[in-house]
Amino acid sequence: MQVGEVFRWKNLKHPQFGGRTKPRWFLCLGDSGIILPPKNFYFFSTTCTLRDGVSKFDFDKTKYPFFYEDCYFYYTEPPYAITEEQRRKNESDISEVGKIDEGDLRIIYEGIIKSPFLNKRIKLDIHQSFNLIGISGLRRPRF
Repeated sequence: MQVGEVFRWKNLKHPQFGGRTKPRWFLCLGDSGIILPPKNFYFFSTTCTLRDGVSKFDFDKTKYPFFYEDCYFYYTEPPYAITEEQRRKNESDISEVGKIDEGDLRIIYEGIIKSPFLNKRIKLDIHQSFNLIGISGLRRPRF
């Protein structure tokens, strides 16, 4: 999985859904690297539910037609930290649907590093992941 890839996980089972499976769209914003195993990918969920007064990024379906309707990325939501093993185990349920352009990824990054809801390790990992794919010149997270 690469930074900026959007994918659909068709049968995600999560306690938040009462044990039911539910399809979810995710945005990959990086990984934890290989220094401290296991390597975790940071998958951030998108939603079509608009919440007033919450810091977010809007995905317009005319710009990103792989979203069935306008979607939102909330900076208040922590990522799903998925290991390579978990990703492989669920590979048949995961399909890439598109990619977010660099300009929007830069905007999303700025929201991520300002978010008080994400820990410093995740913010640093995301900063490193962006740099590794050539999205550089970003402010380093401060603590």
